[in-house]
Amino acid sequence: MRKRETATSGQTRIRTAATVIASICVVAWALSSCSARQNRATTERDAIDSLLISRVDSLYTHPAEMEQRFRDAQRNVTDSTAYYKLELFAGYCQFLLGDFNRAIEVNQTVLHYCNRHPEAAALEGICWNHRFALLHDMNQKDSAIICLHHAYDAIYRSTDHRELESVCINLADQYRLKGDFADASKYYRKAL
Repeated sequence: MRKRETATSGQTRIRTAATVIASICVVAWALSSCSARQNRATTERDAIDSLLISRVDSLYTHPAEMEQRFRDAQRNVTDSTAYYKLELFAGYCQFLLGDFNRAIEVNQTVLHYCNRHPEAAALEGICWNHRFALLHDMNQKDSAIICLHHAYDAIYRSTDHRELESVCINLADQYRLKGDFADASKYYRKAL
């Protein structure tokens, strides 16, 4: 009887070990799958950033052509944050073409996306920085400064601080224009 109990106990241990090993394999597969998706998203985001950096001058000289390029690039993107970044810049092209209402609509759509996805804080910061430009050109200076503070906060809580310098310089310039030299120097120092 004792041998039978030992055999049953051994089989139970083998089944438990097999279950644990199977569980570990499933978790490892899931993690590697997530890692592959993250790598693909990072690659797409880097490609979109390269496109935007290489075309920044063309944005101001040929906004209609650049909007079309951004729309074409959107068709091939699978990462939502990259898609909305292209959407934001396509909307900025609308602003440069004189369609302020459409530009604000697009900006609001991208902000709505960012509010639902906390991992898109860097994009949110860029979005607020664009909103600053829109409101500044519409002569809504105080609202524009508030947008810059939102941009600063969003970029600061993100892992991508590349736009922080630009936002700080914009804030400093706006405070300087208002005659608030203390805040202007504060943000110039932060930009440094």
